Amino acid sequence: VRLNSKYPKLPSKFGVESSVTFTMTGKKEHYSVIQYVNTETVKSFIETATDTYNAIARMPRNLTFLNMGMGAGFLERTVLLYGKVNLESVEWEEQDILFYPLREHLGVKADYLCNSIFNENFEIYECNQRYDYIIATRFVPLNHSNANLKEVKEILNRFKKYSDKLIIIDYYSNYATNVRKFFNSIQLPQLPTKKLFDHWVLDLSKV
Repeated sequence: VRLNSKYPKLPSKFGVESSVTFTMTGKKEHYSVIQYVNTETVKSFIETATDTYNAIARMPRNLTFLNMGMGAGFLERTVLLYGKVNLESVEWEEQDILFYPLREHLGVKADYLCNSIFNENFEIYECNQRYDYIIATRFVPLNHSNANLKEVKEILNRFKKYSDKLIIIDYYSNYATNVRKFFNSIQLPQLPTKKLFDHWVLDLSKV
């Protein structure tokens, strides 16, 4: 996968075998890893990261962002290339190691690790600050295959320790109708871009 000269050509193998084995354990929390086997999906991740960067780079420079579930680090790579955005990132401790080869190739790393977002005592380890926005791109724990409205609200409440605002970047169709209606009811103005696909900016204080 190579979109332009700014992105190095991705290695032919980056832990795919480990990812597949991990996913096949049957734990629903690991299903998202299988996406990285599909090169077209990886290409779309890079395109989304670029579009996300272009949107948040138009916002005031003093704002801070936390990328929740950084995965391979495509957004971080884009920030590394172009700057102008105060971004830190976190990955779930159980999946973090799977992304090491890709992140090393892209020259990025996670700032923090966390336990499972499904854990009532969710914690981002050693993170003692709050951010203006949390970014959750295709954040699988929130979509309809993993969470109903009650569970979605529980997850959003766990985010509130770290920010009052959440940017969800994902296809609207990935969410149950009642979840979409709830998101619409606490929605803030969308990001300053016409290119970025489906997204919400949520006011977590209203959850």
